[in-house]
Amino acid sequence: MPAVWWGNCLGCGRGPRTIYQYLAVEQTLFSCELGRYTAFGIAAQKRVPDSWRQIAFVPDICTNAQQAQRLAHLCTQGQLEPIHLMDVIEDFVADPCSWP
Repeated sequence: MPAVWWGNCLGCGRGPRTIYQYLAVEQTLFSCELGRYTAFGIAAQKRVPDSWRQIAFVPDICTNAQQAQRLAHLCTQGQLEPIHLMDVIEDFVADPCSWP
């Protein structure tokens, strides 16, 4: 699954003090009702020495790449604690147009 990055990393919260980063991840999925479709999930990664380790993944949150990228960017920029990821996604799914 390829990660989809939000724009330029300058000033986005992915600097040397960044503990968590969030990525919009493209998925190809299938459902009986819809058939094959493309959706985006959010992966949470934690900085470990010399790399990043995925610590959470929430699949199929939306079908709009820009909305998923924006959500991932905001979570990274705000250094969202992964324990709150599901709450943020639930709010996002309830009203994605209200997000900045």
